[in-house]
Parts: sequence; structure tokens; C-alpha cells
Amino acid sequence: MAVLTLISLLVPLWLPTRGEPTVTAAVGAERCCWPRQWEASVNQELGTYSSDTSYASLAELDTQLHVDLDAGKIAADILVNNVTSKSTTLMRVIEDYPRVGP
Repeated sequence: MAVLTLISLLVPLWLPTRGEPTVTAAVGAERCCWPRQWEASVNQELGTYSSDTSYASLAELDTQLHVDLDAGKIAADILVNNVTSKSTTLMRVIEDYPRVGP
């Protein structure tokens, strides 16, 4: 759940592109709001290396994130492609939250 929470915080501010990330920032004292319902695509590449075993691994994650504040739900469809082991895993995570806002 920590990963999904982190993704839900980062997605509106950092949407990766092919190359440099796109950063959106607002300047000013006025409070702004996100849309009550929105979706995003998040693509990541992760690598790990263990110096104890000299084993390296590379994975690509493609996530479709769906947010519905009116229903109090965040859903993520996460496709994990482990390039090293040539395996693919599809996960669906649905988190329920209390209704937010008016």
C-alpha cells in the first residue's frame, strides 16, 4: 500500500515522459483542487543489485491509475515485466478511503 500511496501523491506533479520528466507547479496563495475523478499512466524502470550475490535485476512497471474521490477509491492496474527473469505479473490494487470533501 505504501507504493500506491506514494504513486498517488506523485502522479499529479511528476508524469514521466520519454526522456526528462514533466513537472507541473502552481505558484500563488490561492488554494486549488484536483479534479474529483482522474486517471493517469505511470511508467517506471527499476533496477536492483546485490553486492553479496553479484545479482542484478531489471523490471519495467506500467501502471494505470484511477482516482475517484466521490466514491473514495483509488485503483491501480500494475503490469510488472521482469526483464531479467522474463516474467510478467499483472496486479490490481483497489484502496477504499472515506469520502473526501463536499
